[in-house]
Amino acid sequence: MAKLPTTTKLPSKQLVPVRPENPTDLGFPPGLATELAMGLSSVREICDAYGVTRDDLEALVENPIFKAEYDAAMATRQKEGGLFTLKARLMADQALDVQYKLMNDTDVPPAVRLKASENIVGAADRMPKPGTKTDAPTFAIQINL
Repeated sequence: MAKLPTTTKLPSKQLVPVRPENPTDLGFPPGLATELAMGLSSVREICDAYGVTRDDLEALVENPIFKAEYDAAMATRQKEGGLFTLKARLMADQALDVQYKLMNDTDVPPAVRLKASENIVGAADRMPKPGTKTDAPTFAIQINL
């Protein structure tokens, strides 16, 4: 398993600090909880790959956000096709980080930045989907007796 690049500084026995400059930073490496839940490698191998020490992991298991992510991944893993779903989510998390960087890079053309922001909004399930009430054609039936 290749070490994933991260600039995240892990919290020491505290909740995740507020980071308005980067709301994608959860205070722990993205994907760590998911990879631990997948169980495809030992805990030590996964933590080494993410640069997480034993003390870091002990702090993270007390973090409610980390615990919720781990529990959700475990629930997904139990379903048919769960490992495939979790692998796809790991890739989607990395793609979201790329989109966030593109959206905030002033050297990127405005059209690309707009598309990146639309992708993020879509990933957050905030854009109307085709066929929903907001964009579905409406019609009325009137019956006169």
